[in-house]
Amino acid sequence: MIGPSTNVSKCSQNALEILYLDQNTLSCSIPESIGRLTNLRGLDLSFNELTDPIPEALGKLISLQRLDLSYNQLNGYIPESLGRLTALREMILKSNRFTGHVPVSIGRLTSLRVLSLKVLVLTNASISGPLPTWFRLLPIIYDLDLSHNKLTGPLTNLPSVYEVRYAKNAQRGLRLQDNLLRGLIPRQLCKRTDLEILDLSRNRLTGKIPKCLWNHSSLRVMLLGSNRLSGVIPSSLGYNYLEWLQLNDNNFSGEFPRDLGYLTGLIVLDLGENKFSGSIPEMIGDNITRLIVLRLHKNNFTGRIPRSLCKCAFLQVLDLAHNNLIESIPHCFGELESMKENPQRNYYIMRTGFDFSSGDIMQVLKGVALVYTKTLQFVINMDLSSNKLDGEIPGAITTLDTLTLTDPSIYADNTYLCGAPLPKECSPHTNPPTATSKNKHENTNKPNKVWFYLDIMSGFATGFWGIIGVLFLKKQWRYKLYMLSEVAIDKIYVAVAIRVSKMKRGIEAA
Repeated sequence: MIGPSTNVSKCSQNALEILYLDQNTLSCSIPESIGRLTNLRGLDLSFNELTDPIPEALGKLISLQRLDLSYNQLNGYIPESLGRLTALREMILKSNRFTGHVPVSIGRLTSLRVLSLKVLVLTNASISGPLPTWFRLLPIIYDLDLSHNKLTGPLTNLPSVYEVRYAKNAQRGLRLQDNLLRGLIPRQLCKRTDLEILDLSRNRLTGKIPKCLWNHSSLRVMLLGSNRLSGVIPSSLGYNYLEWLQLNDNNFSGEFPRDLGYLTGLIVLDLGENKFSGSIPEMIGDNITRLIVLRLHKNNFTGRIPRSLCKCAFLQVLDLAHNNLIESIPHCFGELESMKENPQRNYYIMRTGFDFSSGDIMQVLKGVALVYTKTLQFVINMDLSSNKLDGEIPGAITTLDTLTLTDPSIYADNTYLCGAPLPKECSPHTNPPTATSKNKHENTNKPNKVWFYLDIMSGFATGFWGIIGVLFLKKQWRYKLYMLSEVAIDKIYVAVAIRVSKMKRGIEAA
């Protein structure tokens, strides 16, 4: 049990302004007596083992400016009494087990700057219902986190105006991932000129991405994966500073967006599980050199793997599986330093200065979809399976000692690929035909093919009309041919009749 200590006088209790008991092993419930600390301005009970609902008495702390009850096991409804905390600037309740709707009374907290109601992903109880209408009355929230809940309905009632006055170094984000939201992405999001993180992944959103979002100058992270979004990425993306772009598991189509090459700050690019087509441009690696993750899994990309990927010194997740890529695996893949076990690898990651907790990445390993969040920087993987690659697997790849390179599944379903670790050996004298050599061979043999088909046609005509002509002139031959066919037909008829009769007798006897 926690609460005002019996060793502390009533005078000192009233004078207490800060109570930080985070990261302990406090258990049981928050006592009603906590309401006596009327001068309290900051209360942090995060990262403990607190249970039961939040007491109504917490609403008596009218001087409270910061409340953090995150990472506990609190349950039940969020009390309406929290709406009395009119001085509250930060309310962080994430990673608990709350149920029901967000209280309407919170709409009266006009001083609120941070609202986070994120709950544990593995719990069965979470915040439900549509986005509250009172969100429109909170124009000064700069970090709204309602992820991993059961919120329903369209993306309406979002604040349309945001105050740029925020705490120094604080992330300005809108996190609504892993809910049941549906409908279009509202254009009003573009009015928030300070927005850095937008995470709407794993919902039921449809339609296109508003073009104004592509021209958003402050957006660093845009996570829209696992929805039902469609259309093509616009040809002109404007000037922005995107570092993490995740559009996986949607219905986007069209060729690889060429203007993505101008997003030179990209660190994570995930276009997996869509309907993109065309070739993978060389600008990846030429222009985009800071990539750590490149996922193009399960699309319709064609052409060869660009050699420019070898210039991505930070690359540690490369997934090109389930496409229609041809030709050989680049020998220069052995130059991918971040896939090697050496002290420099962590140095490369640190140099990016990127916060990997901003989002997550889905990776398909051996047919199992895995989602990486804070551990992404430790994930190293290459998947080139289910393509049309040919030739020998480069021996230089064996220098990438942090991969499962002896696992044939990495290269599986590439018919013409050979060499270790695949069981198929490469012939020392012949090489599998590439698309280019096939085309050349076909072009040089076109005249021969024409004469070949003419020979077949003339031979068929000569043989056919030779036999017909003889039968037409020789009456005796025609008679014999007719008799032979008559006898053959009679034999077949008798055999079938006998077989049917036996089957009928067998059925009647049974």
